[in-house]
Amino acid sequence: CSGHIERIVQSGRSTFYCRSCQL
Repeated sequence: CSGHIERIVQSGRSTFYCRSCQL
């Protein structure tokens, strides 16, 4: 598992960040 990218929209802003997979 190499992880995945999360997208969060908050207060009219969209933020992308990489999240590691902990398996």
